[in-house]
Parts: sequence; C-alpha cells; structure tokens
Amino acid sequence: DQLDAKIKELKEKIKRNERMRDKAYQLRPLLTDKNALSQCENEIKECQKSIDYFTEELLKIESRKDSDTTETDASSHTTHHTSTSNPSVEHPTVKKYSTLDLLTTETLYNKSKVSLKLHELEYKLDVENKVLAGIKTMADVMDKDPSLSDRRRRLELQGQMYESIEKLNL
Repeated sequence: DQLDAKIKELKEKIKRNERMRDKAYQLRPLLTDKNALSQCENEIKECQKSIDYFTEELLKIESRKDSDTTETDASSHTTHHTSTSNPSVEHPTVKKYSTLDLLTTETLYNKSKVSLKLHELEYKLDVENKVLAGIKTMADVMDKDPSLSDRRRRLELQGQMYESIEKLNL
C-alpha cells in the first residue's frame, strides 16, 4: 500500500537525520576552526528541522491511514476495537501555521510560535556575534596601524563595540 511505503520512507529519513545530527553533536567538541564549528552548528539545526518536518508528515500520514481504516471498517460493518479503544494509537492533527499567522495571531503561546521566536533569537544572536567579531577585528587593525586610526573613528568603533556587547547581554 502507498501509505505504508510512505510511512516507511519517512521513518528512514527521520533515522538518517537523527544519526547525522548525533554525529554532528559528537564532532562539535572536537572542532577548533570557527568556520567548521559554524558549519557543524548549521548542520545540527538543519537536521533538527528535517526531523521535525518528517515527524509532522509522518503523524499526518498515520492519522490519514487510521481514518481510512476506520472508514473502511465502518463501511464493511466490522469494528476494529484496537484502534478505537486505544487512544494512544490515534494522533492529533497538527495545524501548520505560516510565519505570518504565527506573528499576527492573538494566541499568546503555542509550540509553533515559541519555536519561531527561538529561531529568530538564535539568528539575531548569531548576527550580533559576527558583528562583534568584525568590530574587534577592525579595532585590532586600527591598533596595529596607527596611521589608520584617528580619535573620531576610535570613539565610533568603541561605541559600536559597547552597543554590540549590550545587545549580547540582553
């Protein structure tokens, strides 16, 4: 049956992404290069996103399959006690929200909205870390070559560094 094949395929994809994510977790402490570490972090995030997506798809297909089997059972006048008496077999349907829906909804908290906000914060934190690293690099260059530095530039750079550090402390 097509649904069984799709379920099997999704489970394999989930397992493969879990293995990749776990290996990236194991590799992360061994890395010293900033770029390699960043790439490893991105790989972990991407694998987790894929796992979440495939898990949602798997739940949708399993719930569709369960509803198809209960409809088939009802039409043939036979009852299938295991699926109706065991509530753990039934999966709740997960509504997929768009980013705009999550930002404009009046609901204070839901899993999708919290996840979106966490991803936004991670991104902003990463950008701010890169900004701070760039400012420090500029300060080092100005310290090494006194002809490039004047008082105004140095004060501006120092102000940007303090601002960036304050943002990171938040």
